[in-house]
Formats: sequence, structure tokens, C-alpha cells
Amino acid sequence: MARLERKTRPLFHTSCPPVVSYIEHWMPSLIPRLMPIKSPLMCIATYCRDQLGITDKLAFIGPCIAKKLEVNRFPDLVSYNVTFPRLMERMREEQPGEECGFDDMEYGLGSYYPAPGGLANNVRWLLGEDVPLRVVSGKTYLYERFEHGKRGIFSHDLPFTLVDALNCMEGCLEGTARTPHENEEVGLASIYQIRAENKSTRADSPWNPALTPPERLARLNEQFATLDLESYKASFVDQSAACQVSTPSKDQTDKIFRSMYKDDSESRQINCSACGYESCTEMMVAIHNGFNSRYNCVYFEKEESIRLSRMSFVDQLTGVMNRNALEAKGPDLYGEGHSIGIIVADVDGLKVKNDTEGHAAGDRLIISTARAMANQFGLERVFRTGGDEFLVIVQDYASDEIAQGMREVKEHLWMIDVSVSMGMAYQQSYQGDFEHLERLADARMYEDKARYYETSGTKRRG
Repeated sequence: MARLERKTRPLFHTSCPPVVSYIEHWMPSLIPRLMPIKSPLMCIATYCRDQLGITDKLAFIGPCIAKKLEVNRFPDLVSYNVTFPRLMERMREEQPGEECGFDDMEYGLGSYYPAPGGLANNVRWLLGEDVPLRVVSGKTYLYERFEHGKRGIFSHDLPFTLVDALNCMEGCLEGTARTPHENEEVGLASIYQIRAENKSTRADSPWNPALTPPERLARLNEQFATLDLESYKASFVDQSAACQVSTPSKDQTDKIFRSMYKDDSESRQINCSACGYESCTEMMVAIHNGFNSRYNCVYFEKEESIRLSRMSFVDQLTGVMNRNALEAKGPDLYGEGHSIGIIVADVDGLKVKNDTEGHAAGDRLIISTARAMANQFGLERVFRTGGDEFLVIVQDYASDEIAQGMREVKEHLWMIDVSVSMGMAYQQSYQGDFEHLERLADARMYEDKARYYETSGTKRRG
């Protein structure tokens, strides 16, 4: 067959709302190439309003969330976009007792429209098998074609009359809101059967297989000769101003990367593509422009999970472990058969300090005590168990070594005008009686606190 000559580029069909939205926002230069006709949904709604006189609110029931974009565009035509899962959920709730419906229209191959290649089948039925059409479907492939369109379907040299661009690989049957257990093969088989049943042998029917494509088209035009075509036209708007991409400055780049826990060049070049972008830098730019969120970064989610897990075990004022950590991690620090030392510590004079100098001064006592004990015994072994109370677990040390550590903590704190009472319980070979040791250490701490008040002459208030 001789190559078809073309003087204009192909038109894009406007049945798929995500594609129309993509062109309006990201490729406005293609707006003149959008077929200036409403989608089949809105054409049917217009027919219902203008020809059938239906004034009730209309709802579109289907597998496509994105049809909401069209409902928003033409609110006077269709009021609701109802997905199949939501419809079934509502029907189970309401349990309707009657079935109702109508079958006043002849659908013909229109019933096959949601299937892959449905539009092409309809066009070829009416215009002939040789009409050059192009079907491009599937999110990854479709938008890649748009990206490289100058060397592909946008070319003047290609003979396509119409491009049917669909967001979903399997057409509307796949749908962005289809239920996970749906079997597309069953749905497709049903549509094949409906299509066959809708073919008519009437001589005046455009769905008569015995007619030629020109005869079918003539019958179709006769059937709808009274339609006002202006009512079925649509226009599209350049919305790219809302999608301008700005390049972040170096300071902005560093700030975004740091918020994603990417503090070095290595972490900023992981480029795992799990976020949908080819590189961490592209993801960072998308976040800067408000198109994406750091929560869609796998690396951030992992680091954030670690941080939150640590926060649940860390006392926010002092940075040492908290009671949650004692309950969760404590048992790992005292294995049976090992020597164990339990230290209970309590800041002296905290209430007096809070009452006379304010809580900020009291917090300084608590923070200083926590830091001194963490420096002496290790951060992971010091637990803040109450307002001014601490517990330390020391394993595999001699009792005199632990006692010496306690003295060094006290001496350091005295130098910065902080007093702490401490008591220790020690067991050479731990036998699993942690609560007994804790009570013993607590009693010895109170003995030490009593000596503090006796020697300092301070009235005991906390």
C-alpha cells in the first residue's frame, strides 16, 4: 500500500483524563492537538441532557478515580464519580431490594470501548481497516513517549490520524480504582460477548456487519443528524504556570538533603529509583517544588524509623535511656552467671532549686547528673526512671570498681555545684533477682540521701 501523505500532525483523543491533565500541565504546546470534543462520558451526559431531557443528577460508575477530573470540569453534566468498589460497599450497606435499569439505546461497538483498543475498533468499524491509528497505553511507556515525542508520534512524517493515549495499560478495564481481585480476562470476555450481541442485522443500523464502513458511517450520521455538534465540543486550558519547576540553591539543596538524612555525597547518590525518579537529585528537586515528599524516599523512611525507634527509648531532656528502654533492653544487660551492679541515683535538692530558681535551673541539675553518669558508665547503661531518679546497670565489673566510679561521678558533680545521692547493690553471680537488687540499691540511696541532709543542714524537701 502506498504511504499515506500527511500535512498535519495527528490529534490526541481526549477520553483519558490523566492524559488531558498531563498535556494541560506539562506539555501545553500539544493542547492544539487535543481533539476538541468532550470525552465519551461527557458526550453521553450531554446527549442525556439535550436529547433525552434528563434533569436528574447523573453519576458515572466505573473503575477510574481520575474521572473526577472530568466531573470537576463539567459539573453541570455529571455530579458524581462512583468507583465500583465504593458502589459495592454502599450496596452491601443499603441492601437494595429492587433491581432497576434501562436499555433504550443501541450501543453497538460502544460497549467494547473500555477494552484495550476499544476506540480503534470503533473507528475502524466506521472508517475502514486502513485508517492509521496509534494506541499508546501504560503509565511508564506512555509518558516516556511524551518525553521523546519529537522523534516519535508527534512527527509530521508519520501518517497517524488519531492517537489514543491511555494512562492504563489494559485500557479502562484496568482502571485506577478496580478491585485487587478483579479478573480482567473475565471482564474482557464479557465485553466480547456484549459486543457480539449488540451487532444488528437491520439494514439501517450502523452496527450491521454486512454493511461497508462508509455505509455504517452514513447510517450513524443519519441516526444523529439532529444533534447540535457545538454542544459536544470542548476546549482545554494551559495550566503549566502552576507547574513551573525552580532549581534550588545550594543552601536549599543542602537543607532538603539533610531533612532526608542525606548528609554526605554518598547518601545523596544512592539513586535506587524506588521513589520513581532516576536519581536522588531529581527527587530533591521534586520536593523543593512541592511535587513530592521526603516520605516517599526509602532511605528517609529507614532512617526515620531508626530515629523514631531510638526516640521511644531515649529520654528527651537528658539523652540517656528512659523507662521504656529499661523494660525492653534492660534484660540484655544482666545475664545470669555474670556479676552485676545496680546503681540507683537521685538528684539532691531538686524541689528547692525549682522553687527558688525555676525549673530551668532544676533541669540543669538533672542534665548534669545524666551526663556525668553516662560519661562514667556508658550512655546505654544509664536510665532516667523518674523526674530526678536514675538507674544504672553495670555488668562484669568488680564492686570496688563500680564504687570508685560512683565516687568520681559525685566529685565531678560537686565541682559544678550539683549533689546526687547514690546507692549500689552488687551480686557476684546474678541469679535473676533484679527487682530485689533494685530495692536494695534504692534503700542504700536513701541512706546516702539522709547523710546528705544531715551534713548539709538543709531541710529535707526532696
